[in-house]
Amino acid sequence: MRGSNVRRVIRRCCASRRGTSTLGRGPDGTRGRRRQRALEATDAAHLEALGITRRIDKRDDIWEVKAGSHRVAYAVVDNVWVMLHAWRKKGQQLDPRALNAARKNLRRYLAD
Repeated sequence: MRGSNVRRVIRRCCASRRGTSTLGRGPDGTRGRRRQRALEATDAAHLEALGITRRIDKRDDIWEVKAGSHRVAYAVVDNVWVMLHAWRKKGQQLDPRALNAARKNLRRYLAD
């Protein structure tokens, strides 16, 4: 996943959590601190501290970005953010098929 795509997902996620538009601007026209910190974050640990992402698989180090009811699974491989799978979440628990698809795509990426 290119850096600009990751930033786009982060922007939408932060905007949806604050109740602002997808442009991420507050009612007074300024950018929120949370969004600015998220855009400045360089790794998944910073995003996890902000509550935007969480680790869904410790073994393969797969992370999940939350944007409303949509989810994106990614991994960081050699400082490259690799988007593995995207889906719409329908229940409270993580769908095992989504996790298996992300694992399969990570193995496929690492094999190339």
